[in-house]
Amino acid sequence: MGKIVTISGKDYDFDALNDTAQKMATNVMAADARLEQLRAELAMIQLARDVYAKTLVENLPRGEGEATPPAHGVVH
Repeated sequence: MGKIVTISGKDYDFDALNDTAQKMATNVMAADARLEQLRAELAMIQLARDVYAKTLVENLPRGEGEATPPAHGVVH
């Protein structure tokens, strides 16, 4: 028995699938991997954006006695 793939909750022997099913399973796995990469990249970019916005707010001119405003949702 070769590589096992799970599709809709059921396990299949990859080598037993026809060519089209093998190609589609490979495409789904590639798409899933790319989605995971994009989610990680998005999280990193969101974190960077939040740091930039916080630093921006901390460096805005303030009036005397004025507290630093919260950084969340600051730049639109």
